[in-house]
Amino acid sequence: MTAIAEDYRPKVEASYRRCLLSGTFFDDFYQTFLASSPLVAEKFRNTAWEKQKNLLRIALRQMVDYYFAHDEAAAQTMADIGDSHSKAMMNITQELYDLWLESLMTTIAEHDSHYSDELGKAWREVMNHGIAAITARYE
Repeated sequence: MTAIAEDYRPKVEASYRRCLLSGTFFDDFYQTFLASSPLVAEKFRNTAWEKQKNLLRIALRQMVDYYFAHDEAAAQTMADIGDSHSKAMMNITQELYDLWLESLMTTIAEHDSHYSDELGKAWREVMNHGIAAITARYE
């Protein structure tokens, strides 16, 4: 990780806190994500939404921790998520991760009054690091 990337943690964490202040961040994310593709809507057809929003809250935190922690526990968490989202389990394809990330970035930009291209770059780098670890477990 570069010195610039090390500077991402306080920026991403502050941005995440600002997003949570709205109280509708997760609802708005899922509205955007579900509208992004009929395939997404199908995957979430029978979803318990309060549980799902809590899982997303935890997963975002874990992905940020994974980017900065560099430890076995964080890596194992990403492996566990990858296993549960693998072809044999939920069959979450790369296309769905791309839609997920774009939906997340749209929602962050809408909810963070301090959003900038630089902040978006930081978020993307942090999330793509976690996505890469998760999708490596697909097969």
